Amino acid sequence: MSLKGLSNLLNSTIDIKPKTQDSTISEPQNVTESSSDGGSHQTITNPNIYATSNYEGITFEEEDTHLTYILQSSLDNQVSFEAYTAPSDSGSFQATGRILFGGQQHSLNISASGSGQLLASPDSGYKQGAIAFSIDSGTGIFAHTTGFITSNFLVGESGEYRDVHTATLFLQSQEQDDLTTEEERLLVRDVMDEKAFPVTMDASLEYVADLLALTHASELMVIDEQGNFIGVVSEVDLLQVLMPDIDEIVRVGGTLKDALNIFIRNGRDLAGQPIRRLVKSNPRTVMSNDELLAVATVMLHNNTRRLPVVEQGKFVGSISLEDICWAVLSKWNGILQN
Repeated sequence: MSLKGLSNLLNSTIDIKPKTQDSTISEPQNVTESSSDGGSHQTITNPNIYATSNYEGITFEEEDTHLTYILQSSLDNQVSFEAYTAPSDSGSFQATGRILFGGQQHSLNISASGSGQLLASPDSGYKQGAIAFSIDSGTGIFAHTTGFITSNFLVGESGEYRDVHTATLFLQSQEQDDLTTEEERLLVRDVMDEKAFPVTMDASLEYVADLLALTHASELMVIDEQGNFIGVVSEVDLLQVLMPDIDEIVRVGGTLKDALNIFIRNGRDLAGQPIRRLVKSNPRTVMSNDELLAVATVMLHNNTRRLPVVEQGKFVGSISLEDICWAVLSKWNGILQN
């Protein structure tokens, strides 16, 4: 997991204020509180480190559909790490902290296993450090979790903090109910549109507009000549490049009719241009084996109507909220039968 944030390890005047609700700035100490699920969590006061990451910054070495589903379904897409450090012998340090997932729905309480080291780096304005954490307790899906986390970080005198966490976690096994059996699991591949019409970056604005109208889609997927997924282009992208600056036209004495004429002329003049400069690269993608419920949750939280389905960099189809509604609600979908 890659994190970015602030630290006052090299400059004690930097004020670190976590955004978590139950973190306060007072005397350096850690308070352990009980949670509603029988676990416990620490409130880190006066932390030296506060860093965050989005779930997209987490890479799972082994696929765990249950864990991925729970995290993607969290109310908050952000992971936060806060820690309090104390100097030890010979330039080393000790640390305690916690990692919060999904707006504090799930957390890991951690403490140093051995001592951390803070050493010089090739850049005189930064130091590089490393520390190993053991997991003391957890809440939510991390209740009763054990394991280790290795932190390798870079900290600057201005407070800039970058960290990479590598973790080996052992979670308590989860009971599977009838809805998670292999026969009744709904995956993206079950309902995705494999006949989606992708376009290349050389396609003209006119061609894309025609295709959007014919397919009733709000956006199209963009690929290269080898079928590799590049990005998306939407009806909004097309209209934005055509829209005149109405406020500026009126300010210099023009009228709404003048603005309309410019709008229509822009459409005529730009229709044959390629969409290359309008393509939005690196959007969120899903895979065909992703759980449909997890994908639906992410799409609703991000107000997204359609997502590309990508396997090993290749575009293989798309999934829309319409597809998901049809799969779950319609008796004609061929998947769920009453």
